[in-house]
This record gives sequence, structure tokens and C-alpha cells, in this order.
Amino acid sequence: MDRRQHPRFACFEEVNFVVHDVTHSGIMLNFSKGGFFIMTSLSPSLDPGQSIGLNYYSRTSQSRIHLDCTIIRKETTGIGVMIQPDLN
Repeated sequence: MDRRQHPRFACFEEVNFVVHDVTHSGIMLNFSKGGFFIMTSLSPSLDPGQSIGLNYYSRTSQSRIHLDCTIIRKETTGIGVMIQPDLN
């Protein structure tokens, strides 16, 4: 049984993410309303609970997107992140 709250959609988007003021790159492989999975070789050095800033160009909306996120899991191939709610 899938425990996810939102349906996942496959994609293949280049993304940049910032951890401790250093920008890294990866590939967003899937997304949902609540989060996404980023394929990155950095996963061994990242930990659940860490905050990251994510930037990418959305081909759908044809605009740059910035999201504040939290790492919720790590795998050997990448990280699962949750989008932080907008508190405004």
C-alpha cells in the first residue's frame, strides 16, 4: 500500500539546490503536490531534516521556480524532499 498523500508524476528536470550556501545540481525524477525526488551523487553527505533551497526552470509555466524544502529521506541515488509550506 502506498503511504503517499499525493499522486506522483514522472519528470526529468535539471535542478539546482543550495545546502549550507553551496549550490549543487541534480535531476528531479518525480514530483507531487508535497515534494519530489532529486537524483544526486551528494546523497551520502546529506541528511534527513536538512533544509535546502531548490531552483529550477519550469517548462510548464515557463518561469523560474524557487522552493524552500526539507530532506525527508535519502537513498544511494538521491534524496526525497518535502516542500515547506508558504507561511505568508
